[in-house]
Amino acid sequence: MKILLNEAISKENAYTLDPSDNKKIIPIVYDSMFKTMLNNENRKKYVALFLSYFIKEDYDYILNNIVFVKNDIDKQNYHEAQKTVDMIVKVDDKIYNIEMNNNATKSSLERNIDYANMIYRSKMKRGIKKYNYQYTIQININNFSFKRNNKSIEEYFIQNEEYVLTDKIKYIFIYLPNIRKKYYNKEKINALEKLMLVLNEPKGSEIEKEVKGEKIMEEYRKEAEEASEIQELWEAMAYDPIENAKMIREMDLNYAREDAKKEYARENALELYKNGVSKDIICKSLKISKKELEKILKNENPGN
Repeated sequence: MKILLNEAISKENAYTLDPSDNKKIIPIVYDSMFKTMLNNENRKKYVALFLSYFIKEDYDYILNNIVFVKNDIDKQNYHEAQKTVDMIVKVDDKIYNIEMNNNATKSSLERNIDYANMIYRSKMKRGIKKYNYQYTIQININNFSFKRNNKSIEEYFIQNEEYVLTDKIKYIFIYLPNIRKKYYNKEKINALEKLMLVLNEPKGSEIEKEVKGEKIMEEYRKEAEEASEIQELWEAMAYDPIENAKMIREMDLNYAREDAKKEYARENALELYKNGVSKDIICKSLKISKKELEKILKNENPGN
């Protein structure tokens, strides 16, 4: 079974913007724009349109029933000190945690999983005998992709080969660079992909012509252009919370150390095995299990 977080990450075709160039629309990959244009009850029509591609309800229903809950919920349940979720909205009995991942790091994805799990158990109270878990849909908008494929969107559940363990928690990954590449290659795009381009493509992009007559998307471009003239948003783009940056760096260093250990074990195990050293001695020398060794050998010779 392949593990997603072990796959190589790519920033090719990712959205970037030079803060010195203030003549363009700021994409939502930047926190200041995300909060201004999406995590904003006065502009909930844009989030409602976004969610309409995931919920089996039409746009008007979502618009009339969406609730922004981030600022009203129990702080302890939804985020911890130095760990704040990007955006949480509720429609009926389901919570949608929308995270904008601009940092192409494995630790960012690990934190997203953690956030979803916290929301999933958020209704649990001490002393209550009845278990009550929250329907949670974690939507990650990623300004990076994985080198293994060109998919625009992927869904993940907790499951094995036969059963999904629960339908109360789901992870959705949206890869902006893959959508952008698809669009630039003149491939057909769907409604969600079109919206992602509207939220991120620079001023004067061809996407503006393609959404002509689509009222909400046209309104977004107009309001985003106006918002991009606010100097404070450009100044906020350069803000990087020190503690959060330290945490991300430390987590990524841990990943790097672990990856280095695995690579060391893999290379040496293969070399020893090729030279006739027994599996027992290899495992003992490299401090790995027989199962790990068998996996290394199988990956090296998948046909065997």
